[in-house]
Amino acid sequence: MTASLTERPLTPRAALPQAQAQAGVRTLNLPPIEHGLTYLAAFGWGAARSLWNDHHLSSEDAPACSAGFTLSPQLLHRWHAFFRTDPTRGIPYLFAQGAATLLQRQLICDLGLNLRRVNHLRQTTHHVRGAEPQAQVPHQSLTCRLLRVCQLASGKLLVATETRICSGTGQTLAMVEDHHAVDGVDTATLPHPPRDRMVMAEHAQLLHRTAQIPQTEANVGEWVIGDDWGRRYATLSGELSPEYLGDLGARLAGQAQATLQFSALRNLVVRQLADVGLMPEHLDIQRCRPLSLGQRILIVQRDAAFEVLSQRGELLAFGTC
Repeated sequence: MTASLTERPLTPRAALPQAQAQAGVRTLNLPPIEHGLTYLAAFGWGAARSLWNDHHLSSEDAPACSAGFTLSPQLLHRWHAFFRTDPTRGIPYLFAQGAATLLQRQLICDLGLNLRRVNHLRQTTHHVRGAEPQAQVPHQSLTCRLLRVCQLASGKLLVATETRICSGTGQTLAMVEDHHAVDGVDTATLPHPPRDRMVMAEHAQLLHRTAQIPQTEANVGEWVIGDDWGRRYATLSGELSPEYLGDLGARLAGQAQATLQFSALRNLVVRQLADVGLMPEHLDIQRCRPLSLGQRILIVQRDAAFEVLSQRGELLAFGTC
């Protein structure tokens, strides 16, 4: 049995829509997260391949790729145990985020970029109204395609991807758009780097943005992000990059300290929204700064807006639902 992330039929093979099969989409072999070392080897191979890249934009296009995801009853129970929620509640967690992350890494690698210089900035999720809740779909298929590559600033690019999550019968369950900032790119050598002035302006303001929701007029939740949260969530979601597993791994990945996965923060926001009766079909979250482990954070929500603050009051993320 192969342990690498290779272009082979899925084992077990998830059903893919007929149109997808005809479009020449690459199907990647990804073992279920419960397979432990087999999954770790597959994820590690995909991550290492991108880290070997010389880091230059060798292409402005990459073919779409797909993978299957299995949400077993045991894995569903572990998700709810981690976030301390009732499994019978229809909370719209993104259970298949680990598979989506691997597909995004594949596209980034195909562009010739190195993951050490990639920062996940934004995620927009749209759950299709009337579709089955993802928690009730054990066998899912994901297809990830490149939306665009454009210039954010001198030496920095934006890579935008779109991931479609489908049931085994081909019903679309959700659409997810992710934005990644990539620095250290010699944009001067690119022939015609496209620019999106609105995206460039938004990015320039991220680090300078401050909290805007008065806490006295909002729902406020306090959460303790444990030192082991990155590691625990990694074994749950499948996002096993070294910067989430501890300070040593973070230093190997070029970071000062271990951080929490962006998707873990996204799902934590979803969990708090559910506590006040909000089950959003649409969620847009932008990250201003990485969330270091071992600290208290506040999630502040008023109406459709929310913010995430560090224990020092820094704005970590914000968005709308």
